[in-house]
Amino acid sequence: MYLSIGSLFIILFLTTYQVQSNTLLNNFNNLFLGTYKKASTYFLTTIDPLIITNADTLTLKHRGQHTSININRQLYHNLKTIAHIPLTIYLSVFNVEANSRNFSSDELIKLKSYLRELRFVRKSLNISDFSSNNEMFQIQFDIIDLSITFLRSLIRSKQLNITALNKFCHKATNLFNINIKHATRAHLDRLHSVIYPIYTKLFNETEQKTVQVLIIGSKPPREGFLIKQYFQKLLGGNNVEGKRLLYAENAADEQGALNILGRWLLDANAAQAFFDDETRLHRDLLMDEASIYIKALFE
Repeated sequence: MYLSIGSLFIILFLTTYQVQSNTLLNNFNNLFLGTYKKASTYFLTTIDPLIITNADTLTLKHRGQHTSININRQLYHNLKTIAHIPLTIYLSVFNVEANSRNFSSDELIKLKSYLRELRFVRKSLNISDFSSNNEMFQIQFDIIDLSITFLRSLIRSKQLNITALNKFCHKATNLFNINIKHATRAHLDRLHSVIYPIYTKLFNETEQKTVQVLIIGSKPPREGFLIKQYFQKLLGGNNVEGKRLLYAENAADEQGALNILGRWLLDANAAQAFFDDETRLHRDLLMDEASIYIKALFE
């Protein structure tokens, strides 16, 4: 089947017209994107006070002042490091467990190297690194000694006994559960010592009711994330999340997280105006119709 030159011309014309039309609409939508960006930036200027937490750094923006505070959580980090030792061993032998085989020469070399490093850490432990708490200090030795004993058995036998691995993991869990208790309290005590005086003494009553909190994290928060729990309690309960408390994941830096906050607040404002529901634009706008139509597609 052959098309006439006239037919080809018409098809070409319609295709070109469609492309130009689409380009026009796409360019027109850029006006919305630019306006949206400008509005979200404006929203950031209206936030005062604002508390930003990012790892060990707390930033306070209050009445035109920008202050950074180091939330020295060294005790927390020390306890976490020791608690990670059994997990490091488990991960080191995971591939062997999965494939039911003996250790290779390279794997044995790595285990021996880790054992040497572990012994060095044991000799280097200082009670002052653990708040001069004898009970806390002894638990660190117990975790390390359990790990050294298990590592030696692996190196000696050159193979992994699954039953022995499970026993090691369970014993380690009993020990680092104690570390979890100490680490949790150390973290919260330090956070509370910095945040609570700011909230109760620096902020007036209006500021206490309007302060925004931005938590920056490298990955999605685990359920019950400690810092989020703390600020939920400080600000008045679970219903503050998404209103005065926001977790920004995978933000490259503070400015990136602030951009997320600005968009979040703008979306809430627009959703209230258009849908009488400030959370509506925090959900996929197509969600409800998609749910109905997807169901119909599979009937």
